[in-house]
Amino acid sequence: MKKRKKLWSVHQLYSHSFFPGAYDIIFHMTADRVYDTFYADVSGRADALIKKQFAHLSRSEIKTILAAGKVSTRDSSGRKCTVNKGTLIPGGAEITLETDQHFSAHTPGKNNSPRFTVIFEDAHILAVNKPAGMHTVCNKISDTGTLVNEVYAYTGCCPENDNVRNCGSVNRLDFETSGIVLFAKTAESFQKLKDIYHSDNVIKKYAAVTGTHYPPGTTLTAMFERSKEIISADIIAETIKPAAFSENELKETFHLHSVTLSHGFRHQIRKTFADNADPVLGDVRFGGQNAPRLYLHAWQLTLPHPISGHMMELEAPLPWEMLN
Repeated sequence: MKKRKKLWSVHQLYSHSFFPGAYDIIFHMTADRVYDTFYADVSGRADALIKKQFAHLSRSEIKTILAAGKVSTRDSSGRKCTVNKGTLIPGGAEITLETDQHFSAHTPGKNNSPRFTVIFEDAHILAVNKPAGMHTVCNKISDTGTLVNEVYAYTGCCPENDNVRNCGSVNRLDFETSGIVLFAKTAESFQKLKDIYHSDNVIKKYAAVTGTHYPPGTTLTAMFERSKEIISADIIAETIKPAAFSENELKETFHLHSVTLSHGFRHQIRKTFADNADPVLGDVRFGGQNAPRLYLHAWQLTLPHPISGHMMELEAPLPWEMLN
């Protein structure tokens, strides 16, 4: 396994292991410029080699950098030469990009204070606890502040068989929902983790607060449209703690439930509770009472590891506002 090296402006040099197949890269950072140098593994056009190396840059961003004369290589005599979009680069040649803060916004390894917390991490996958009030993925390449942005800045990993808008995420949570989100770090683990997550080999448990008490094993059903067909889907609800709110705006008594589902559709839990006349607290979209947040949390996830096959039991601690 090769190692990626970063050279900071304070001339502190260190190495850090990334996913298999990573290239040797040197990042030289000054106050307002970033110089990214890598070596072409094969011959090819400059724009194609840059896209292969820096998947987080869009093609329009690469075109802009090239047009600005910010990409260079060295000829056989070692002289620095500016390259353009169609310049053919021989294999093994050095390529250097000079970028500003706009293009380096997604540079990996610079997020030292993420808003998420890490639940589990190894060389293949990352499980994080997403806070409420945060989008999971980017809707467009220029989006910032999403979980994907922060995870990429934390890991520097975007599987080559995924795009930077998703960056290896295999599940999504609504903006208002907190809890477990899974990311793959390599192409192999990404494909296997997707297959596992949408199979029968996974148990997903959420925590939700509503106004009705449910004895163990209560089944709630709702109808969903999938591929132009109407199908029914169930969730299993069980009250685990009465949650009596005494704030001025919440005079009713609410209950904290454990909610189990198998595959899961978009808004399945929210719509199912609403269709059973018991919307989730804070779920104004589905008729719920207004509250400081949506009281829904992706709590526990049990599934086999995509590489080792060992069963993993992941848990994102319940937010304090759901316990108190």
